[in-house]
Amino acid sequence: MIPVERLAVAERAHALVLAIFRETAGWSERVLVFQLRRAALSIPSNIAEGAARESRREFGRFIGIALASAAEAHYQLRLARDLGLIPNARYETLLDDLQQTRKMLGALLKALRRTERKGRAAQ
Repeated sequence: MIPVERLAVAERAHALVLAIFRETAGWSERVLVFQLRRAALSIPSNIAEGAARESRREFGRFIGIALASAAEAHYQLRLARDLGLIPNARYETLLDDLQQTRKMLGALLKALRRTERKGRAAQ
């Protein structure tokens, strides 16, 4: 079990959720608002749930789910831009934040898998 507060990726994902909730506050497309917020919220939620699990393997599974949610949010941001709901400059900023979060998640997943393999090899 890892205290989620110690994970920089959890803090970054939390900041992303706050930015997306603020950005979508005035959007008229309620379905897209709901879906984008849900996908964004799923990222730090899965990090927190995974960090509370007993094994690195389980933690890695939840990080994988967080990565999938980030991919979903990426598409939904693109759709919002193409529908004219979000200015291109704001889209680029949020996309950059999302991409940085995805990179951090990918690095964490890689590290978890590496330590899991080392643990199996030592047995």
